[in-house]
Amino acid sequence: MDLASWFGPGQIYAAAFVVSFVSGFFPLVNTEAYLLSVSSLSSTPALPVVLLATAGQMSSKLVIYLGGRGLVRLPRGTTHAKLDRLREQLERRRGKTDTLIFVSAFLGLPPFYAVSALAGVVQLPLWDFLLPSLVGRLLRFGVIFAFPQLILLYSAW
Repeated sequence: MDLASWFGPGQIYAAAFVVSFVSGFFPLVNTEAYLLSVSSLSSTPALPVVLLATAGQMSSKLVIYLGGRGLVRLPRGTTHAKLDRLREQLERRRGKTDTLIFVSAFLGLPPFYAVSALAGVVQLPLWDFLLPSLVGRLLRFGVIFAFPQLILLYSAW
């Protein structure tokens, strides 16, 4: 069975974006399951699906980051002092922060949803959040999309 016989490439591509966008807010909607399904049940090219899934996911994570950055109003006092100290520590450990965000985006541990919100709350610069996140998600979705194809290739040997 080929998904392309039921759905055109445009629908598969649009669904990749929408499923990933929604999944960024509601983890029960699973981008990984969608990518595995498309990869195993269709001959749709990987690159557009992976790029659109990454764009959808990063769009939702950007909203979460921006929400943490300004829409969440924290009480004055010790909370602000703690966040200021955390922000200073992150600035001193800039390389480690990039690594933490990349690992979270690639592996999902710590949860990428929480890391996205926290990056906004501590006002990590936007590009310092986006770049490692984008690379991590792109690699994650690429590996997941390729997995069924690798299994087929291995089983053919």
